[in-house]
Amino acid sequence: MLLSLEGLNKVYSTSSTKVQALCDVSLSLSEGDFVAVQGPSGSGKSTLLLTAGTMLAPDSGRVSILDETPYAMPTNMRAAFRAKHIGFVFQQFHLVPYLSVFENIQAASLGLPASKRMTNSKVEQLLEQFGLESRSRHTPSQLSVGERQRCCIARALLNDPKLLLADEPSGSLDESNARIVMQELRRFSQNGGAVLLVTHDSRAAQSADRIVQMQSGVLTC
Repeated sequence: MLLSLEGLNKVYSTSSTKVQALCDVSLSLSEGDFVAVQGPSGSGKSTLLLTAGTMLAPDSGRVSILDETPYAMPTNMRAAFRAKHIGFVFQQFHLVPYLSVFENIQAASLGLPASKRMTNSKVEQLLEQFGLESRSRHTPSQLSVGERQRCCIARALLNDPKLLLADEPSGSLDESNARIVMQELRRFSQNGGAVLLVTHDSRAAQSADRIVQMQSGVLTC
């Protein structure tokens, strides 16, 4: 099993209220799976993605990735594990504004034991794959929205991850660019990776092989 989530619970508390973002959530993905989690804003989708991505520990339950339990690791080891095995695609891109396209993609390799020559070669390959060769020295502010998302996906793929986590990746895009993004996610799964997509967009969800629903922290498979 590539990703296994078992009985996850997560509660956000304030001085006056408690919100159960995850309520006994269980989900598993194997190699080649493309699963979409669909639900309205506030249903717990982003919390689920952050927890699956080893960035937000659940209050209870178990997260297993490639038969490892990342939340049992020290913080630095968990960060290295995440960088090596998980790629993230965000709606807001999270590109570094003062870095070039080349440098933004290259940044995904920081802290990992790969030679600079090998990393640069992979970046160049991804620039060609995503039609960004002529934009490699541009900064994010000089790119179109679609180009920024392609840069984000290229960055996510640099380290040959096994798992892609996508948070509303087509939410800011026009129909043509949205279709390109979903095609790339599907290609990744067809090549043996696993994709977990969270979205409120039914059109984006239709690209997945399996759709599950989330409402008030409860996942319905």
